[in-house]
Amino acid sequence: MGNAMQGSEYYYTQGGKTEVVLSGGKAQCFPWHMHMQHWTCGVVLAGTVLLGQTQEEHTFGPGQHFILPPCVPHSVTLDSQAQMLTMCIPRGSKLDEVGET
Repeated sequence: MGNAMQGSEYYYTQGGKTEVVLSGGKAQCFPWHMHMQHWTCGVVLAGTVLLGQTQEEHTFGPGQHFILPPCVPHSVTLDSQAQMLTMCIPRGSKLDEVGET
């Protein structure tokens, strides 16, 4: 089921463990936070996305992606043209086996 909030649409699996977020349509900032029990996987569909981490920042454009393991503090800033698809996948998934890429 979708839930629109501040230019983002949130979708959850039936058990609520996996979250899919489609963001875009306006400039947005997701301030510093971390996902304790989830991997965060994002792909930029359009525009520019700035991913802030404790010691560095990375800029991503269309077709580029990032994967963050659980417990990594980060912020995400989308420019006014950005669109991004993000999945928050619970610990205990196949991502635990392959690690950060």
